[in-house]
Amino acid sequence: MDTLRSYNNVGEAGFAQSLLEASGIRASLEHEAATSLSPAGVSAVRLQVPRERFAEAERILAEHPIHFSGPAEDLARFGFWRGSLYGLVVGAALLLLLRLCGFPLRLLILIVLVAWWLGGVIGANLKVHTPVPDDRMA
Repeated sequence: MDTLRSYNNVGEAGFAQSLLEASGIRASLEHEAATSLSPAGVSAVRLQVPRERFAEAERILAEHPIHFSGPAEDLARFGFWRGSLYGLVVGAALLLLLRLCGFPLRLLILIVLVAWWLGGVIGANLKVHTPVPDDRMA
């Protein structure tokens, strides 16, 4: 599956996915959980289609009278779940450090949860500066 477009709103991505599926093109949303866990416009969700139907899907979205987003960026994203894992590690380190300083456990658990969520949001939006190979041309 190749990324056709990126959206900052899961509603827009769902609309495009429904439009493609109504046209007979299988489409899926990547990082959909990130947009449901974060404020609107903070996380990007990617609309993905099979490589062999990419051009047809692009044409269908381009010809539709409602346009929400342009073509996908050529930079890969770090990822919500990978960012969440790093956030969880940072949160656990903070938990141990602050627990030694005498902070109450309830507050520490909240800090870990916020670090997990924040790491996921940052990871979903962090662009990895390694260009994604364009396999569609091959």
